[in-house]
Amino acid sequence: YQEDGVPYMVYAHEWMQLLDGTIEAIRMKEDLSAADGKPFYLFKASDAPWLADRHDAWNTPQVYVTDGPELYRTRNGVLLMLWSSYRQGLYVEALAYSDNGKLSGHWKQDGVLVGEDSGHGMLFRDFEGRLMLILHQPFDGRLSRAKLFEVEDTGDSIRIKK
Repeated sequence: YQEDGVPYMVYAHEWMQLLDGTIEAIRMKEDLSAADGKPFYLFKASDAPWLADRHDAWNTPQVYVTDGPELYRTRNGVLLMLWSSYRQGLYVEALAYSDNGKLSGHWKQDGVLVGEDSGHGMLFRDFEGRLMLILHQPFDGRLSRAKLFEVEDTGDSIRIKK
């Protein structure tokens, strides 16, 4: 991701290390050869309000997964992030927003964009210029397939077109 001419790497800090995974960023050198500085925190998985279950059936704390962040700036300049996690045992593709349009802003969690055991989404434009989302669905190593959705940029967010 590039902001104000400066390249950044945005990544998921593994839940396996933290139990409550985070999304972080680090400034890169201009030639992208190495990090230039210390990572900074954007948000943690448990910030998402749709993660209602805080314990499993044995009343042990759950882990909170952050995975597959991708940044997208809407046509009105809103900086949003697609990211994946688990909700009630199924993978979901969710949205978060920067309150000031910058990586350094406060990241507010929104709802789930695509449920149904889906994740690792990426946005792209097809040959006709339509905004598309590709992700895997379901999240099962034996059955996982790529699924395409046409997406609308509403200016303040994105939504799946029906």
